[in-house]
Amino acid sequence: SGGRLAAAGWQVAGGKRGQDGAVWLFPTTLDPVAPVLVGGPGDQRINRVVQLKKQEGRLVAVGFADGDAGAWVSDDDGDSWRRAADVAALGGEGDQEILDATVFASSLVAVGTETVDGQTNGAAWLSADGIAWTRASDPEGVFAGPGPVILNRVFALGKQLEEKGFPALAAGGSAQGDVALWT
Repeated sequence: SGGRLAAAGWQVAGGKRGQDGAVWLFPTTLDPVAPVLVGGPGDQRINRVVQLKKQEGRLVAVGFADGDAGAWVSDDDGDSWRRAADVAALGGEGDQEILDATVFASSLVAVGTETVDGQTNGAAWLSADGIAWTRASDPEGVFAGPGPVILNRVFALGKQLEEKGFPALAAGGSAQGDVALWT
């Protein structure tokens, strides 16, 4: 982003138990830099950072925030972040977590999990700006199963593959312990 490398994850929260989401921005080298923390109540983990195509320098981080899927958006230089707070689509009953995201057209597509009463199902979310999110519908129940369903990667396949008959998007993961692919 803007000639810099962004890395994301989490670190122990200020010497106490727990996790704070963190983003490391490397300006021109891989010399150690202090992370920018995107903390808040409870634990946070950042699993993926993507750059919005429409806004040069603006980054979106996705992951987990205190039991719900979490999303954070940077300012144009990546030095400060704000959380997409109180977004009903990222929360709900049980625990949700975004494991991966990609830019598709001019929007974000994110995938992950939702665990309710011990059952883990896949989930997908959509956003145009990283702040406002909607939960993708699953009317046929393809993200659910009798065993765990996990969507941990999402790919925008590109026009060349679409012209050959491939779908525009694919998500990979596992369903009931087997490798699975959704399109």
